[in-house]
Amino acid sequence: MGKSFKNILDLLSEPQTRDISEKYLNRYWLDKKEWKSYWQPLKDKIFAPESVCLPDMMFKKDFALFIFIGGVVFTEDDFKALQKCMLEAGDKWFVIAENKHTQPVIIGENGKTIVHPLLRFKFPAEITWDELLNGGLISMELFETSYKEFFVFGSSAKWGKYAANEYWDRSVDPAGTPLDIIGFKPEISSIFQKNFKQLKEEQEKIKEWLPPKYKDFIK
Repeated sequence: MGKSFKNILDLLSEPQTRDISEKYLNRYWLDKKEWKSYWQPLKDKIFAPESVCLPDMMFKKDFALFIFIGGVVFTEDDFKALQKCMLEAGDKWFVIAENKHTQPVIIGENGKTIVHPLLRFKFPAEITWDELLNGGLISMELFETSYKEFFVFGSSAKWGKYAANEYWDRSVDPAGTPLDIIGFKPEISSIFQKNFKQLKEEQEKIKEWLPPKYKDFIK
């Protein structure tokens, strides 16, 4: 059991659900060696390696973008729409990796700082929504928290998603401006256009929230 694996198990499990959490980690945790050797090079084909977090341009210039109001990594409808896209794009696996530059530091009851281990998971593209949520507190931390930011991308390296749950531009909205940014290669644009729709009201609000670098890339 690696250090990060154990830290997450200790931090994000309770005695009554520890067995569920450990099974989930054993099945889906992405260890550092595989991340460094295989998945990080794929990530750098999609996301600009020099980018840190918003308002930076997170994607490579040859990716078209859809941008939505965010808040969490996935809702059930978001995931099912993206899953249709990834399966059509030929993905066998997809990864969710927390952005190290937005890693939260929490002050505990004793006044000491608590740095959460970075979350990094690999899932089969055909996984069900219920299976994604079957990790107890780990799934809650991954899919229901609104204070982290994540890279999501598939093994095809043809698309990616940046879930900017923590993005905060007070000059635009004092309540926060979380964004979901999906980038995709032009050759699979029809797949994303078919599966993702946006209300006009949401489009107008997003135009107000967008960092300037993004305005020429919206599709």
